[in-house]
Amino acid sequence: MNTSTSNNKVAIITGSSRGIGAAIAKRLAADGIAVIVNYAGRTADAEAVVSEIQENGGRAAAFQADVSVPAQVAAMFDQAITLFSGVDMLINTAGIMQPGPCLPGRHGRRPLRQTGRHQSQGDLQYFADCRQQASRRRAHRQFFQ
Repeated sequence: MNTSTSNNKVAIITGSSRGIGAAIAKRLAADGIAVIVNYAGRTADAEAVVSEIQENGGRAAAFQADVSVPAQVAAMFDQAITLFSGVDMLINTAGIMQPGPCLPGRHGRRPLRQTGRHQSQGDLQYFADCRQQASRRRAHRQFFQ
């Protein structure tokens, strides 16, 4: 399903070592887009995604970065630019569910409002850091959250 118009595009997918992020990375790679598989701590999972993409003829690299740390986000963009000569898309799928107490609600029990690390550290700062780095992407490119 490789499309010739996608061959020069590059995407960073945060949280793409597994789950929805991994599925997005694999799909974009199948369409000819080079991908940075971002992960926070699951090196083996990220390397497996990269290996699968490369085995299917795609271009991919793994990069460990905690997206709540601005310097690590900047380093991830630097690496994408070094490896693939630019960034065209940033797709944010990173997030961590932390089990915690539940509150009774109208429809049964529901989790407390704070459900992930980025919420506890400030969603706005996380997205601001990613947007700041996304400004380095090539002109007229895409940003998804």
